[in-house]
Amino acid sequence: MNFSVNKKKFHKKAISPLIASVVLIVFTMTVAALLTTWVKDITEKQKEKAEISQQKINCFSSDMRVDNDFTKINNKTNPTLFSTRIENIGENIIYIDSYRLWDNDIEPDIWKITQEDTSKTAIVKNNAKKITLNISGINSSFNKIKIQTQCEGLYVVIEKPVTGWREDTTILSANVIEATKEQI
Repeated sequence: MNFSVNKKKFHKKAISPLIASVVLIVFTMTVAALLTTWVKDITEKQKEKAEISQQKINCFSSDMRVDNDFTKINNKTNPTLFSTRIENIGENIIYIDSYRLWDNDIEPDIWKITQEDTSKTAIVKNNAKKITLNISGINSSFNKIKIQTQCEGLYVVIEKPVTGWREDTTILSANVIEATKEQI
């Protein structure tokens, strides 16, 4: 008995080296693109954290004080104006960020600085600056103002003297730092 086995020859071809190279390059580029996006995202987050930490460090060495000889109001104008002189006695530049007004110790009116020109709100280290604020909507009976900076916890509080606020009609609205009264 003679069995003949019909063997078919299967011609298996390997992937051509050119196609293999192209597939490998595409795979490598895809992995590189994914890694680049991931690393960029992590780097940006770390950069933001570093900037916040640096600002906190700068704020730690910042300080200021008010010169009461320059504290005055002008309630003869519209808007009513408040002016004082603040001295930066810290190691870094500071920026006026907001202010709060108390009228007989009731809930304060909060004003957020909207001034785009930071030259009016910036106080360079070892320098003093006269600032003028809009205090409209409150009469001269307000008894306290708190001027805050971009640094959390860095502010000055000016209380109404026993003799009352000094009035000065020469305070001009041209020098006012732009601010918006926040609604509570």
